[in-house]
Amino acid sequence: MSDSGGAPVSEDARMVAENRVEMYLGVRLKVALVSQAHDEDPTVLQMALQFYLAGVSKDLIGAWTLRESAANIISLYVEVRDEEIQAVAGRWRALARRHLRQTTRDTDCEDMLRGHVYSYLVDILRIAKCQLSCPEILAELNKYGDRIDKVITGAMQLRRILGEDVTSCDLDVVCYEGGVIFDPTRMEDAGGDGSSCGTKEAVLCTVGLGLTRREAIVDKEGRAIDITLLLKPTVMLDAQILGACV
Repeated sequence: MSDSGGAPVSEDARMVAENRVEMYLGVRLKVALVSQAHDEDPTVLQMALQFYLAGVSKDLIGAWTLRESAANIISLYVEVRDEEIQAVAGRWRALARRHLRQTTRDTDCEDMLRGHVYSYLVDILRIAKCQLSCPEILAELNKYGDRIDKVITGAMQLRRILGEDVTSCDLDVVCYEGGVIFDPTRMEDAGGDGSSCGTKEAVLCTVGLGLTRREAIVDKEGRAIDITLLLKPTVMLDAQILGACV
């Protein structure tokens, strides 16, 4: 869809789109979207779309409520988790999140969420030199609506399972932003072995989410926190896409 003829995008509209996209994708990936042509090699555009969907999935899965800030209750949970045994803290968190979801009627937000996701996908495509109008881009995206909806629905299901059903530990989704130095002990390299630039290769974006388990363990020696990486996030590296190393 990029670089095709169509309605021109105003400079103001393009700047608004670029600023919105940069909040999710970071400067490096946004600049690559704006500056490169994507018709012959859509790799950067593909990475941007995957990174956005991974990031929004992480945000949804970790959200205590979709309608308003839950900062105070999250802070309270951190105190409970630091003071109580795992079974008590896990049960407290599960009940709090369940009641928050029910009282704030988060299920009513799903149409709004879809609109939010689609609007960002439109922005990504527009700054990638797609010259179709917004309605035309939405029509193209709707061809993949079932797949996009599965991402949103899957994130909402995981949000409920990890937040409300699991009490024996805290399961947290991992998604690295661009600029982090690649660490093969914590990440999977989607495009190779992560060794092309030596030991200081930068991550461009995350294209597959990871998962950690956090558990409070109390024994005769006292209280300890055990954090285990269950699934490494899959990342693309700067050098593989943009040809740059730290």
